[in-house]
Amino acid sequence: MFTFGWLTVTAEDIGIWQQFPNAAFTLVRLPGSGDGIAEEFHLGAFDIAQDDMRREPAAAGSQSGEIA
Repeated sequence: MFTFGWLTVTAEDIGIWQQFPNAAFTLVRLPGSGDGIAEEFHLGAFDIAQDDMRREPAAAGSQSGEIA
């Protein structure tokens, strides 16, 4: 459980996770979210392990933005 604030995850982020389940994302703080109550973040750049790069692309129907 995270207690530092809110995290927004987009359909594109989910698409990356569907294709590369082991992808590691950076957390990016949204500007102007330092109101002292809760900060807001979104997922930024991601890293894909070399082993994941060698795998075949995800099956048809699981393209970025599609939620199963």
